[in-house]
This record gives sequence, structure tokens and C-alpha cells, in this order.
Amino acid sequence: MKSLQLFLLSLFLIFISCGDKAPKKIKVDSEIKNIETPIRVYTEEMVEIEPLIPTLVFTVQIGANKKESPVYSSIDNVQVSQENGMFKYRLGSFKTYQEAKSFRKTIVHKFPGAFVQAVKNKQAISIQEAIK
Repeated sequence: MKSLQLFLLSLFLIFISCGDKAPKKIKVDSEIKNIETPIRVYTEEMVEIEPLIPTLVFTVQIGANKKESPVYSSIDNVQVSQENGMFKYRLGSFKTYQEAKSFRKTIVHKFPGAFVQAVKNKQAISIQEAIK
């Protein structure tokens, strides 16, 4: 019987938490109040947790525009980021500078201005800073 009451109480709490954000007073049956199992209500708010270890990757930037480019955006596996008012388009995610350099050589005929870019915690950094 208690599990049914707990279930009904949980449904009720979920129902009221989906509505208006203003706090509401609810009347709780005294028998249900004495349930020893704690009830947790989860909200839809997500909290982004920064990685404990800084992530450094090397990628190949193939282009940058002030406006979003449908040409670059349509390329398979392209990563689009917005930095300093520019849309930057990058391919690949490599652990080492050498791997990224090798990949660049395979695509430079399609993207002549392509260059290796180091990215640490989603922020572009200089190659010199990345390889020291």
C-alpha cells in the first residue's frame, strides 16, 4: 500500500512541478507524510560541468566567414564554432600536431588555405602554446 501511495505522491509532485514556477502550498495526507523513502524531484535545468582535465586537440581549419556559410556547413563532419564574430569551420580532432599536419596534407588540394589549429577546452590557442 505504501508503494502505491509513494507512486501517487510522485506523480502528483511531477504534475505540479511542470506547471507554474510560483511556489504552491499543497495539502498532504498525514499518512503519506510519514513515508521514510526520500523523494527527489528533478528539474529540466541542465548544468554544464567543465572537464577536470584540460582537453587539447588539434584540428584543421578550412575556412572562416563573418556570416554562416551554407557551403562549408554542408561538408560532412565539419565542426562549426563562432569566435570573435566569425564562423570558423574545422575538420578532424587529433591528439597530436603531427596527425593533424598529415590530415591537412590530404585535404589541402580542396582547401588551399587550410591550416592546423590547436583547440584547448573549446578555445583556439596558438600552436606554440599547444606544443610546449
